[in-house]
Amino acid sequence: MHSFSRNRSVWILLVLVSAVPHITAEAVSSATADAMHLSAQGYLHYSLGRLMEVQGMPREALVQYRRAASFLNHSCELDRAEARVEMALGRLDDALHSVEEARALCPDDLEILAVQAEVLLARGEPTAAESLLVEAVSHAEAPSRLTALLGQAQISQGKLETAEATLSARAAEDTLSPEMAFLHARSLMALGRSEEALCELQRAYRLEPSNGATVALLGQTLLYAGRYVELVFLLEEVTRSLAARQDEFVLLGRAYAAIGRYEEALIVLAEAEQTWGENEKLLAARGSVEFASGDENIAIQTFERILVLEPDSVLALNFIAYHWSERGENLETALKYAIRATELVPLNPRVRDTLGWTYFALGKDPDAVRELETAVELGASEPLIHEHLGDAYFRAGRTSDAAAAWLRALELEPGRSSTLERLEQAGRASGASD
Repeated sequence: MHSFSRNRSVWILLVLVSAVPHITAEAVSSATADAMHLSAQGYLHYSLGRLMEVQGMPREALVQYRRAASFLNHSCELDRAEARVEMALGRLDDALHSVEEARALCPDDLEILAVQAEVLLARGEPTAAESLLVEAVSHAEAPSRLTALLGQAQISQGKLETAEATLSARAAEDTLSPEMAFLHARSLMALGRSEEALCELQRAYRLEPSNGATVALLGQTLLYAGRYVELVFLLEEVTRSLAARQDEFVLLGRAYAAIGRYEEALIVLAEAEQTWGENEKLLAARGSVEFASGDENIAIQTFERILVLEPDSVLALNFIAYHWSERGENLETALKYAIRATELVPLNPRVRDTLGWTYFALGKDPDAVRELETAVELGASEPLIHEHLGDAYFRAGRTSDAAAAWLRALELEPGRSSTLERLEQAGRASGASD
């Protein structure tokens, strides 16, 4: 219904564009009619472009804006509009040129300033964006959008405390702005102030519950904080909406699984599959729930289904290889999968760990040590990876290196029982040999 109404609006404007010569000719004559015709024709093309832009049709909008420019002189509004759609199309150099032309015509227009900052951020130039915005944001009448863009520029540069100070003051002032609450939450989270960030995210959600980015970040924050009941309550509400997205169903499935409600998790994911079809993300979520519920063989079959759809799915290759290695089954195929996953993402420490652990399961100790050392060098911060490296060192006869790797695993997770058992066994073995 809405699509029909929008298309009808487009056609009405097109009819008006074609009718302009007749309207103007009947109303006036000579040079006045020509001038009116050109002006009216240009503004109708501009209006059609705006309608198309709002409908998410940037390519078609750009065509209309350029037609408008052929009838009208350059204007701030038209150049700014061209910059917006060029940015949406990824034509960032063209967008920068258009917005710079607009600023030359209207240097005090804050809306143009905001578009220029957005273009600079999209080009990966946060320092330039910050320089552009700092003075404008210092004025009391500056719109909150400029402060939001300044905060984004500062976050992109790693100026987290500066960004938090910038956004905090404005968020306290603009208590009804979901964008300010969301960005302030991001800066707080980057500083490790998770409880404060959570409060701001909840405020952003209350102000704009349909914002997918807010729901996603709020959901992930509740998940990592272990606040599963709150997460389930949030997502049950969100997924009842007609505008619910696939990611929200996936997150609800994970939340149900985290509190042991596996059957409900699988029902939610099946519902999502009916809407979006089988795909890597939904199948991976289903496989993870099946594995957590104890159906390991079914889970592996689900991940194998991903490989039918996506033969180079790193997620599926890595999952199957690791769990076959853990079980000591199908080790040659596990090695093939692990090698392929490593070829696809050579700098991923988890994937390197799987390859090393597969070599370990095959008894290929030098290869296992090499790959597990690489996983650690790549910045692995998971205690399990350091534990695996210790195991490989120990079996290779490098006892002191093994102890150092296990102690590192304990630093990352104090009291880790599996690591403590390894150290005790190594100590007993050492004592017996003495």
